[in-house]
Amino acid sequence: MDTLGFSLWNVFGGFASEEYNRAFEPYMVFFWRFAYGLIALVSLMYWALIRDKSEAVAVASTSLLLIWGGLEDVLYYLFMGLPFDASMPWLYDHFFIGNVAKFMGLSTVTPFSLFVSLGLSILILIPITKWLKKARW
Repeated sequence: MDTLGFSLWNVFGGFASEEYNRAFEPYMVFFWRFAYGLIALVSLMYWALIRDKSEAVAVASTSLLLIWGGLEDVLYYLFMGLPFDASMPWLYDHFFIGNVAKFMGLSTVTPFSLFVSLGLSILILIPITKWLKKARW
């Protein structure tokens, strides 16, 4: 979805265009609904196959924390073969990535703060996943 969105915004004048500003909110609503829907679908399918609610919750929480931490953004840059932008202001309003950058005293999201955000989400994820794996609901 990001590569499609990137191509579409460039056709309409790029990220600084009026079209982008008008379409940003509906596009992001669609993007997050799609992402959350996929996470829910994968978790429900896991539960249907394995019949372990705690592990299905672990699948969902793992996916949520990784996407909130910026894994999707890191993978986008890697798969597109793009260099990481020195500044990523579009991520500054993100509730997790942006708050990590703000806590670090930055005025925008940088590649370093993005990787710190991803690392933090992984550190939060490890004990939660271990606990849910043992829970066996």
